[in-house]
Amino acid sequence: MSSSEPVIGSDRDPHLSLIPASAWDAHMHIFSPDALPASKFASLPYTPPEATIPQAIDVLGKIQKGLRMCVVQPSVYGTDNEVTVGGVEALGKMPRASDGEGDSHGAVGAWRGCAVVELDVKNTSGEMLQTYHERGVRGVRINLKSRGSTPSAAHLRQTLREYAELVKPYGWVLQVYLGMGMLDPLAEGGWDWVKELGLPVVIDHFAHPSIPTPVPNSDSLHEISGYSSFLSLYRQPGSNVYVKISGQYRIVPPNTDGTTDDNDPGMSALKNMFFELLQIDPTRLVWGSDWPHTRFEGIDTVGWARTVARWCQEYAARSQGGEDVQAVDEEEVKERARRLVEMVFKTNADELWLGRDRVKPPSCEPIIEGEERQR
Repeated sequence: MSSSEPVIGSDRDPHLSLIPASAWDAHMHIFSPDALPASKFASLPYTPPEATIPQAIDVLGKIQKGLRMCVVQPSVYGTDNEVTVGGVEALGKMPRASDGEGDSHGAVGAWRGCAVVELDVKNTSGEMLQTYHERGVRGVRINLKSRGSTPSAAHLRQTLREYAELVKPYGWVLQVYLGMGMLDPLAEGGWDWVKELGLPVVIDHFAHPSIPTPVPNSDSLHEISGYSSFLSLYRQPGSNVYVKISGQYRIVPPNTDGTTDDNDPGMSALKNMFFELLQIDPTRLVWGSDWPHTRFEGIDTVGWARTVARWCQEYAARSQGGEDVQAVDEEEVKERARRLVEMVFKTNADELWLGRDRVKPPSCEPIIEGEERQR
């Protein structure tokens, strides 16, 4: 059995077993060459692999049966969202899944999810937004990093305001993929303007820090370009900013077998970033696989879930016992770890995608029926 394959049953992987039923993969993609006209597919900047909902269920089911998915529009498809939106519709029609551990994990959820699309803000009608919402869309993505776009701070602020005004009536989120270094000019004058957008703002892939070589130690993470601004944005009182714990291999080169290693200085830096975010507020972090890892095929998807669950456990032990190892209460650590994993893999995403205190058009049914939001 490969290292990426968990053991199901009484000997189930101890870290994956912390992940609750109806957890979320908050960032994944699907690709279907047959769904696009041949002429359009031929013009794509790279050829993505076929990655369908059934394939995703097969891979992600090794993490937790019934994992919910946020299907994110990939940059390669631009504003042609049909593959992404059609995928989440197909996801909603999948039969209910059983992880075989209903007694220990509680009620087993159905295969459900939502979609995040890309839009042309100047050519998107209310009718289109309403239709997208009814089909399961719950967010819009602004992808700067993949396209190498570096607008001025003033231009980006205005763009974010325009998108926020467009989708706010539908209770959607605003998702942004940018390099961490872009946050310094955006931070000038403070971050109140982000809260004034009036909707959740989700930052992809740890805000994609450019980790220098040699890698700074845990005491010098603030040397990373944009890192201090990133933390000030996240810790702002009443912050509406979420961070996706995803895309690690796009930041730190993976091993040849697709795995990552905490002993790698870059991964150690990412872990310390994660710990710092947990210390500020663990309720606005969401885990994502970034499957199928375009242009990085072969990444250990299950291993990344295992790593983040283990990091939660390590943080629980560190924060509970401090420097005094003898003071650590093992049962308390287990409970803290369980709560942290539940937040990062489930309840934070429930709040983000299903939160009822945001406006939703009355004609639209909830994505997941009959489930109370967990705070």
